[in-house]
Order: sequence, then structure tokens, then C-alpha cells
Amino acid sequence: MSNDKRFIKWYLTKRCDLGCVFCHNSDQRKTWETDMPSDSMAKIAKKLAKSEKIEGVTLLGGEPTIASGFLDVAKAFNGAKFKFGIVTAGHHLAEDKYEELITNPNLKFLGISFDSLNPEEVKLLRGINTLPKQLLGIERAVDLREKMGLSFEIYVNIVLSTKNGRQMPSIVEDLKSMGVNQVKILGFNKRGRGKNSGDNLRPTVIQELEYVHLLASQYKERKEDWDNDNFKVEYCFLSSMGKDYVQGTYEIDDFPLSGHLCPISRSVAYIVNDGDLYPCEEFRPYFGTDERTNTFTPISLLENDIDESLSSEYIVDTFRIVGEPSLYETYEPCNECRHLFVNCVPCGVRGADKSNTIKHDRCSIYKELLIETGKYQPRADALQPLAAPLIKHHGPSV
Repeated sequence: MSNDKRFIKWYLTKRCDLGCVFCHNSDQRKTWETDMPSDSMAKIAKKLAKSEKIEGVTLLGGEPTIASGFLDVAKAFNGAKFKFGIVTAGHHLAEDKYEELITNPNLKFLGISFDSLNPEEVKLLRGINTLPKQLLGIERAVDLREKMGLSFEIYVNIVLSTKNGRQMPSIVEDLKSMGVNQVKILGFNKRGRGKNSGDNLRPTVIQELEYVHLLASQYKERKEDWDNDNFKVEYCFLSSMGKDYVQGTYEIDDFPLSGHLCPISRSVAYIVNDGDLYPCEEFRPYFGTDERTNTFTPISLLENDIDESLSSEYIVDTFRIVGEPSLYETYEPCNECRHLFVNCVPCGVRGADKSNTIKHDRCSIYKELLIETGKYQPRADALQPLAAPLIKHHGPSV
């Protein structure tokens, strides 16, 4: 494990000029300190660019394009041994100053968070109507890619909600027609700001099954054309058990199965906006420990070598903890699921507390539906510790 290359997600800034209702940054992660100055960002970026242990980097936020050192960071990756990408709302990409970013030869992907083609729905979900600027940003990126013969991909993250669920098939087709290469349909997050809006915006099980029917029917009809055009859709809002249900119900053997994988299980490490390195997406040194009493100090990449830090016991031990079957004994129905450690590794933060049962509600519902149809298959053999990362990143992906 210590010799594996790592994929880095770098949260450049906590700043954001939007107010998305499903944002969980303020609730899920540690209290963010002040962003690093731009020269410190550039210092870390130059260290990363020289690394032998990095396979790819994703730049995130907040809204990464408004970080003070964002363009300097991207420029530093020109010529690095790895490719990089960004995840952004995309509403600044049409501005002239971002042309250098879009035309960077080491840019692997632009990930754009998108919601709807209805301006009123976008305003409800984002706080302001970003749609015109988002569309201009996609158009600018596609135009530059074609004119300069570049190979980066454009994918869209779109959160499934009660506002866009029924329109999702047409949104997917519209995005494809714009030049987007991939659409990832995510589940609605009820943490952070989503706590107050989730009851109205997160689909119920009945609504989700309605949207699943529309999307599965579209996939079945359009798969061949999409394959010919190298266009992909990932139904990330569905768990592996939910996809078992879709494959059985709609007789789709190859329904895209991405699974829900804790990033620790797939060789991802995190850099926070203060320059510290963490193994966990929630910015915890070792999850499952009391942060008031643990003795582990996060690694500052301003002060330490990148490759030594990525090979440290601090990082490697966390992978070992995540790959231990006993961590998931109280998870239902994960503790009997055939997908665990195959294409699914749930967040292990709560697994250390054995006094509570952790029930994944949608997985449990899909399990019951599979039982009703006689298609439920529990795990047949004893679960073995996870010995190696489940996904090897040959290029940036999220």
C-alpha cells in the first residue's frame, strides 16, 4: 500500500459565491481556518508537480476558481507527470482570464456542477441564477477544445431532486448535445444546508423509483448511440443494491455500476485550504477517534515532503482501518452485502461505535424489493480484509 500512487483532492478555498441548498461543507468538515495566501498555494503546487507518487489531482472548494492562487496552482501543473482536473460550478469559465486554465495541456477534465435548464429552479438550488454563465462556460470550453485540438473531457455533476427528477432524461440529452462527455447523477445530501430543504427536495422512495424508471428506460434505448459517441452516464445516486434492482427489473446486464466507495479505499488523500494533508474526506486525522484526545497531528505540506507524507504510517494506517471487516459489523445491510469490498465501501466514520446500528435506508429498501422478486443475493463467503485499493486511478476521476 505504501508504494501505491495516490490521487489528491485539494480543497483550495472555503470561499464560495453561491448558496447551494445541498452544500455540506459547513456541516461535514472541520472548522476551516483562513485560506492560505497565494504564494503558499503555489509552493505546494510546485511540490506536487515534482512528486513521483501522485497519479492525478482534482482542485475543489468552496468555489476553486475564486481562490486567490487558483490560476498559479493550475499553471504550476503544466508539465507535471500527472494530469489534473477541477470541480466548479462553471459560472466563471467564460471569463477571459480562465482561457489559460482551459488550454493547459495537463488538464484532464472540467467537472461542472449543474442543476437544471430552468432558471427558476437553478436560483432555488444555487441561491442565484447561474444558468446563463454556466452555459457560456461550457460553450467556451467546448469551443477552445475543438479549435486547439485538446483532449480534456467535460463532465457534469447533477444532484437528483424533486425539481429535476422528471426532466432528468431530457437534461442528459441536452448536455450531450452541448459537447459534455459524461453526466454523473448524484443523490441529494441532507447534511449542512440540505437539512432544512431536504424534506421537499430529496426524492422519496416512490419518487426515486419513478425517476429510476425514466432513466433506466432511457439508458436501455440510448445505450448503443451513447457508446458510439463515447458518452457516459453514471447513476451515482443509486447504491450497488439499487443497481441490482434496476438490472433485474429492467433486464439491463450492463447498467453502469460505480458503487459508493469511501475515497480512502481507492487511494485518495486530501489537502485542505490550510495546506494540511488528511486521509479522510471529513478532514479527520483518524476517523473513529475522539478528536479532542487523539495524538495525531495532521501533516503540513508547507513544511514536509510530499512523497514522504503520502507514504507515512499516518496515511497507510487509515487505509488499513477502512479495510478491516469488523468496522462494518453494525452496518445494515452492508454486513451481509455481496458488494462490500467489491464495488462499495461505505463511510466508516461511525463504524468504531459498536453500540449503534448504522442503517442505510435506501439500501435496505432495495434489499426488500429484491427479496420480493426473489433476486436478492447476500454475500456467500466470509469477508476478508481489503488488501489493496479497489480502484487504480489512471487519470483523474471523482
